[in-house]
Amino acid sequence: MKNKTENIIIVTLIGLVWFSIALISWLKPAQEMSESERRYLSKFPELQVQSVISGEFMNDFEKYVQDQFPNRFQLRTIKAYIRFCLLSQMDNNNIYIEDGYAAKLEYPLQENSIKTAADKLRYLYEKYMKDKENKLYLCVVPDKSYYLATYNGYPSMDYDRLFELIQKNTEFAEYIDITDVLSIDDYYKTDIHWRQENLKDVAKKVRTALGITASLPLDFSKVDGEVPFYGVYYGQSALPMKPDYIYYLINDTIANCTVYNIETNKVGPVYDLEVENSK
Repeated sequence: MKNKTENIIIVTLIGLVWFSIALISWLKPAQEMSESERRYLSKFPELQVQSVISGEFMNDFEKYVQDQFPNRFQLRTIKAYIRFCLLSQMDNNNIYIEDGYAAKLEYPLQENSIKTAADKLRYLYEKYMKDKENKLYLCVVPDKSYYLATYNGYPSMDYDRLFELIQKNTEFAEYIDITDVLSIDDYYKTDIHWRQENLKDVAKKVRTALGITASLPLDFSKVDGEVPFYGVYYGQSALPMKPDYIYYLINDTIANCTVYNIETNKVGPVYDLEVENSK
């Protein structure tokens, strides 16, 4: 009898805790987007008789509570620490960190996806460029795992097979291999993108492959953006990684260029520092 009473009390307390969390999540203003994860968060589901009967409402409400959970980022960080430090897991949310660089596990190679992408490129080529005097070039930018995964014992897609499939299914384009002029140092530690200030060798190789003999202005001044940059993997890993710092390149050519922004329908400079400073 005593054990039964204790079990009832424990179940009741757990139920009250979860009910309180759900109630707080319901009453507090909902966040529209998670800046750290770079994604929109679930909205409170519309309450309808049919959705309640089918169970759809409760499924959507569970997603809403998970996304709008109080102090969610801090709890995600605690979970990530437990996985990495206590359980010795190699990744969290398919994000691993090696040599200070965060990267995503991309495994195995999805050959059908590669062929689908090649088919779409072929469609564009045959519809718009085949009968015109255009020469096509194709360049595959490797993700960070190309330089990190295999060498550090993580599962990795077969990149040689990837490059082979791309070239085999896009014979209408000349392939430019840039893997030999890139290294892990050319990527941001917390993000998927290249560091702009490190890409002169890539620019030179692409220029040569395109047959451009004219001299291009590759002398730049390196300017410190003076703001910390937390990339997409910072939020997805949920670990408090040190931020990157952004540097941008400027010379007379870039300074005199203008860019049309299709979203704002405005023309402006290459670097819109007013927008950056307002964030």
